Amino acid sequence: MKINSSLSGLGPELIAKHIIKELGLNIREPTDLYYVACRLNIVVRKKKIAKGILGACKVVGLKRLVIIDPEIVNIGRERFTLAHEIGHIVLRHGMRCCRKEDFFWDSKKTNIEHDANLFAAELLMPTDSLKDIAQQKDITLDLIEEIASERNVSKGTQGDGSFVLT
Repeated sequence: MKINSSLSGLGPELIAKHIIKELGLNIREPTDLYYVACRLNIVVRKKKIAKGILGACKVVGLKRLVIIDPEIVNIGRERFTLAHEIGHIVLRHGMRCCRKEDFFWDSKKTNIEHDANLFAAELLMPTDSLKDIAQQKDITLDLIEEIASERNVSKGTQGDGSFVLT
């Protein structure tokens, strides 16, 4: 699948929604990020990069590469890191090396890191699927933990104490 330049004016969430639709992904199941990467012609490797770096990406011509730290032990963190790095490539942010703090939801982050986080969140937890759940059930901490477990994402908190699934 090729991401065309007509998407460049869209926000990161809409680009993620477009990819979900084009690839025919089931929004009610965990996103297979290796399938997404393959379809976007992105090679994914696990390799130690440098101390404190969880993920990195690079595009040279038609070659696209994402590197993920193999020492990430939390599957939710690994999945968010991979989705975030895919986001950098799709959003045409150029070569990036991302530290742990780049993945926190914080208004002090650069727009590039924030946009990659928004892309990753939509790819992993499509808002349309969450709307369906919210219409059927009361939102509780137990429900948040259940969804996080089902989708292989981690439950974190934002600076204001509210929960975010990553």
